[in-house]
Amino acid sequence: MKKNTFRKAGVAVLTMAMLLSTGALSAVNVSAADESITVAASTGLKAGDKVRVYQVAGMNASNKWEWKNGFGSVTGVPTKVSDIKDYDNDATEAFANLLAKNVSGKTFTSGSVGTAVSVSRGYYLVIAAPSEAGKIAQPMLIEVGDDARVTISNTKVSTITLDKTITAVTKGGTVKTGGKSAQAEKGAVVTYRLAAQIPEYDDGVTAADVQDYVLKDKCDATLTIDTDSIKSFVAATKDAATGTAKGTVSGASATGFTVTMSGNDVLSNAKNYLIVTFNATVGDDPTIAQGKTDRTDANKNDAEVTYGNNFTTGGKSDTDGDGDIDEDDEQPKLEDYADVYASAVLVNKFKEDGTTVFPNVKFELHKDTATGEKVASASGTDLTDANGQIYFKGLDAGTYVLVEVKTNATKDYKTLDPITIEVTNTGSDSVFSATANGSALTLSANNDYNGGKVTAFADNITNEKLETLPATGGIGTYIFTIGGAAIVLLAGALFVVYMKKRRVEE
Repeated sequence: MKKNTFRKAGVAVLTMAMLLSTGALSAVNVSAADESITVAASTGLKAGDKVRVYQVAGMNASNKWEWKNGFGSVTGVPTKVSDIKDYDNDATEAFANLLAKNVSGKTFTSGSVGTAVSVSRGYYLVIAAPSEAGKIAQPMLIEVGDDARVTISNTKVSTITLDKTITAVTKGGTVKTGGKSAQAEKGAVVTYRLAAQIPEYDDGVTAADVQDYVLKDKCDATLTIDTDSIKSFVAATKDAATGTAKGTVSGASATGFTVTMSGNDVLSNAKNYLIVTFNATVGDDPTIAQGKTDRTDANKNDAEVTYGNNFTTGGKSDTDGDGDIDEDDEQPKLEDYADVYASAVLVNKFKEDGTTVFPNVKFELHKDTATGEKVASASGTDLTDANGQIYFKGLDAGTYVLVEVKTNATKDYKTLDPITIEVTNTGSDSVFSATANGSALTLSANNDYNGGKVTAFADNITNEKLETLPATGGIGTYIFTIGGAAIVLLAGALFVVYMKKRRVEE
């Protein structure tokens, strides 16, 4: 590999800032001014992220190079500073990692990304600590010449990712594009998939030093995880369907679980993906979509990954820039989620006047057709309550048929023809619309049901009275009943007389 050479009156970057994935060299800008080092906001780092700058070597009174800050006594550091001038990029990178493992107790200047740190002529170890989850920065060794300012525009950063998606829903549910959400009805089984990239550390990191790689999943009580369905494996790509079984599952319950990878597995599977799949069932009382954008009307399932974000040790990094790794250093964690949305229909039943409620009317809601799968009401009964209401909760987008099986006990009202209800979702995850026999239903959050407010598509249904036969003199249909009976009796008598006469003639 081509070796670096250094200009006497300039700046040389030994461990150049570059992306791990591409190995591209960073840009270094030099101008005549007081000496300084600036780590610029770039891929992997953002303004305000903490930076520590350690002087590694400088000039002594005799204008000769010497090790500074106690780095000369670190095992593996050459006797002469000039020896590092012959290092190629790989050797320089390894040297920077070695120094970073031995910074405990050494003096540094604290800075932040985007802000210049004043230095003098010399060699410096620069350690950035990304606050953004999924980022691990490699230490850099920089030479600063007289009257020079160094700007590092692309820091060498390892990026890891976490992706949570829904891959399937039973009972006709719909997975939205990208798998970040789905529409489903109660009782539907939702299949989730987690793909978490495993970090890569310095070759010198040992398994004993690596922080556990921990993936946690937690869902709302409206979803029930099938603990027997939890599977975990490692694969080279995040879309792989199979791989080597890895990860220890613990704490599995109806609402969550944890998968842990220890040091050996983390190091041996660097840059691969820990993939976890599992199923959860939508409960009988799911959260109902109300068109909100803050996930409060979703049936939520969240995941997070915690890991060692120190490239040279595999443990925690100094995110607060104070030189110590302690409880003040926030542990970045990757987070992602995939949500399930459901709808509902509330039927308000009135007599023909449109204001008098009609309790004890038997309704059934069926999927697709009037004889399709029956959807249970929220109360568990098919009868309208004392307020003339019946509530069907936890519906997916689709076709439903509302059937009035039996009207109120009174004989004065007709039974309604079946009503076709179409629930659709064509826009935002939490925005449904619905029609009844082609007429739009109104999304309402102001209906009382079972002591609380419900959000559903509300339809006011009225029963028409049966038509009655005209009445005369106040006796109504009785005259027709009596007359009909008399005719029947007369016909019977005539038949008897006829039969007697026939026998006589014979």
